Amino acid sequence: MKEKPAWMYDKALKDIPPEKLEMLLEIHEKSKGKDQRELMAYFAQISRRQQNKNALTFTREELRLIFNTIKKYATQEEQSKIEKVIEKRLNF
Repeated sequence: MKEKPAWMYDKALKDIPPEKLEMLLEIHEKSKGKDQRELMAYFAQISRRQQNKNALTFTREELRLIFNTIKKYATQEEQSKIEKVIEKRLNF
């Protein structure tokens, strides 16, 4: 089994349910190496799939906390991608 990234152990995420963190880990792994356009399409696909399944949803507060936590552990390039996703898709 692959080791989990450090952000998953951050104390700031202690109140996020484990199943949501596992879903984020899957998204994180599958989104590696994608450019901004590919990431946007990928997130739109995930969003549609989650809505169709009545699956896990995240509050804006959870998303804000999660993205800010992931950014703490990200490279400068990854931080830039995260910022663009937040700006374009999440309107924080």
